[in-house]
Amino acid sequence: MKIIAPEGRKIRTVIHVKDYTIKGQIVAYDNYNGRVSDVINYDKKFVNITNVEITSPDGTLFYKGAFLCLNKDAIIFFYTEE
Repeated sequence: MKIIAPEGRKIRTVIHVKDYTIKGQIVAYDNYNGRVSDVINYDKKFVNITNVEITSPDGTLFYKGAFLCLNKDAIIFFYTEE
């Protein structure tokens, strides 16, 4: 299956949720000033992440895939790897 990601600056981001760490790329569109915080603060309830890896606290790989749609209410904190 080929995932067609929208155009924009892809920002490698690490997101921590309750029991897992999510690494992937979030697309920052031009109208978001190219910042991942603008994407997270946008009024939509979910954020799309591509090239995803989810690991448990001990580092065990839980999931690896092309796409994840994450409910932003689950986010504890995030940072970029750039």
